[in-house]
Amino acid sequence: TNAETLATVWVNFNGTGTVAITNSFNVSSITDNATSNYTVNFSSDLEDTDYSVVASTIGCVPGATGIAGNNGTANLVGACGVYCGNNSDNAAVDRPSVNVIVFGGN
Repeated sequence: TNAETLATVWVNFNGTGTVAITNSFNVSSITDNATSNYTVNFSSDLEDTDYSVVASTIGCVPGATGIAGNNGTANLVGACGVYCGNNSDNAAVDRPSVNVIVFGGN
């Protein structure tokens, strides 16, 4: 198996109320920085910061869609930032299901 094609970190978490990890790999915790702004903390540091972060989210109400991506912070060997918002105006909205996958970094 080619290591570059495998996720080095992944997590699904509830981003509403008290943030809670549903399931994960190589994630120690989620830091809730502000509305829809999170830091995913890795259990084991990656070797470098040259990795790709893929994030997705499910809307709060039926039919709602959202966007997710980097929260503007640089990739760190021990963490990455995630932001969630509305498709229409990118307004910050906490989401009940946030998914983050990291490829690379080692």
